[in-house]
Amino acid sequence: MNTSDKEISRQYVLGLDIGIASTGWAVLNSDDGSTVDGIIDLGVRTFERGETAKEGESLNLARRLARGTRRRLRRRAHRMLRLKRLLLREGLIKHDQLDTSGNIKFSADPWRLRSDGLDRLLTPFEWAEVIYHIIKHRGYLSTRKADKNTSDDDTGKVLVALKYMNERLQNGGWRSIGEMAYKDDVEFGHSIRNKQGDYRHCFDRKMLMKELQLLAVKQREYGNPHTDDAFVDQITTLLMQQRPALSGKNLLKMLGKCTFEKHEYRAPRSSYSAERFVWLTKLNNLRLLNSDRTRRALTAAERRTIIDMPYERSTVKYAQVRKILDLPDDVLFVGLRYRDDKNAENEKLIELKSWHKLKKTLTDAGLKTEWQGIATRPDELDKLAYALSVFKDDKEITDYLRAEGFDDAIIDALLPVSFSKFSHLSLLALRKLMPHLEAGMRYDEACTEAGYDHSLPVNIDQSELLPPINPEDVRNPVVLRSLTQARKVINAIVREYGQPKVDPIVKTKST
Repeated sequence: MNTSDKEISRQYVLGLDIGIASTGWAVLNSDDGSTVDGIIDLGVRTFERGETAKEGESLNLARRLARGTRRRLRRRAHRMLRLKRLLLREGLIKHDQLDTSGNIKFSADPWRLRSDGLDRLLTPFEWAEVIYHIIKHRGYLSTRKADKNTSDDDTGKVLVALKYMNERLQNGGWRSIGEMAYKDDVEFGHSIRNKQGDYRHCFDRKMLMKELQLLAVKQREYGNPHTDDAFVDQITTLLMQQRPALSGKNLLKMLGKCTFEKHEYRAPRSSYSAERFVWLTKLNNLRLLNSDRTRRALTAAERRTIIDMPYERSTVKYAQVRKILDLPDDVLFVGLRYRDDKNAENEKLIELKSWHKLKKTLTDAGLKTEWQGIATRPDELDKLAYALSVFKDDKEITDYLRAEGFDDAIIDALLPVSFSKFSHLSLLALRKLMPHLEAGMRYDEACTEAGYDHSLPVNIDQSELLPPINPEDVRNPVVLRSLTQARKVINAIVREYGQPKVDPIVKTKST
C-alpha cells in the first residue's frame, strides 16, 4: 500500500469487496465520517479459492469421502465379526471351518441356497451361509419418505431401482428376493450384482428382512433347530441396525447460536418467521428512482398493496410489482441493472419456497381446509418447519408433531417434505423484530427498537487489530478462507492508516 501525499484523516471510510478468491479494498477520505470526498488508496488481495477450480467442490471433499468410506468399511467389518461370533455360539459353524485369516470358508452358491431354503431343510453350514450372505449384502434402508423427492442423482437412481425390484418381485409371484435373483433368468441371467455405476439390481433392506424371517419360518417347519425367536431376533437386529442420521439434539449441537439471543439456536430458514423476515426486509428496503433522479421508499398504501403478493403466487418479480402498483414508465427500481438487451424487471424480487411447498403438499393431499387454518397461525408454521429441518427420521418427526397437537393426516402428508438450512437469527429474535418490520422500519431501525445492536461487533486487541477467526464459528471452509484473507487486509489497512471511525462498506460475492 502506498500512502498518499495528502495528510490522512482517521475519519476514513473503509470499503471491502469480499469474494471467494479475492478481497478488494478502498480507503476513502471522509473528514466528517459521513460523506466521502476522495480516494486515498485502493487495491485487491487475491488468493486460492477454497474449492477445486474444475468442479467447484470443497478442497476437503476428497478427504471427507475417504473418511466416510473408511468408517463404512470399519462398521461393516465389525458387524460381520459380531455375526461370525453369533454363528459360532449357535453352533452353525465351527472353528475348523475358518481360514487362516478367520474368514468363513463358504463354497456353495448362496443365491441357490436362499432359494432352496424355502423348500427343503438346510444343513447348519448352509443355513449359516444364507444368513451371512443376507447380512453382508443387506441392501438400502431409508428412514424418510422425503428421500423419494431427493435431488441427489445417485440416491434417486437407487430409489428408482428399489421400486422396480419390488414391483418385479410382486408381479413375478416370487416368494423372496433370493428366489427371484436365482430363478429369474430374464433379469438376472447375466449378473445379479450391479456393475460400477449401475444401480439396477438394488434391494430394499426391509424386503431382505422379510426374506430372512420367511426363511426362518420355513426352516422351523422343516425341523431346523437354529430358528428360535431369540436367535432370529439377533440376526434381524444385525441386518437392520443402522446409525441414525445427524438429527434432533445431535444436529442442534452442530448448529450456531443466534446473533442477538446468544442462548437461542438459529431458526430454520424454511420457517414462516424467517421467510417473513426476509420479505419484510426486502420490502422495506425497496427504493424507486423517479424521473428527476430522486429516490423514494414505497408509500404505506403501496406497501399494503403488495405485502401479500408472495403468499398469492410462487414467485414475485419486479415487473409484477410495477403492474400492480401502476408505476409510470420513467420510474425505475433502484438496484436493477437496466440494459437495452435485457428486461431487468424479469428478475425475481422474492420467493417463499418453503411456505408454498407446505401449501402445495397439504392441498394436494386433500387437506386444503386444514392448510387454510394453519396458514393463519405463524406459531404452527414455525413448528412444522422446525420438525422438518431438525429431525431426519420419520418417527422423530411424527412424535414431535403429535406432541405439538398436529393431526396424523397432516403429519403423514408432510413426511415427504424435508428442509435443511437455518437463518442467522433465532425465532425469539425474529419475533421481537417482526412488529417493527411490519410497521415499515428498516432492519437497523427495527434492531434499535427491539434493543439489539445491529452493527457488526469489531473485536480488537490492544494494537487495534482483528483477532484470528475461530473455525468453530464458521463451518463453511470456503467462507472461512475468505474471511481470514479479509482479516489480513483489514489489519494491514489499520496498521497503515489507523482504525476507521465509521462502519465499513462491505460487499460480499455469492459463492
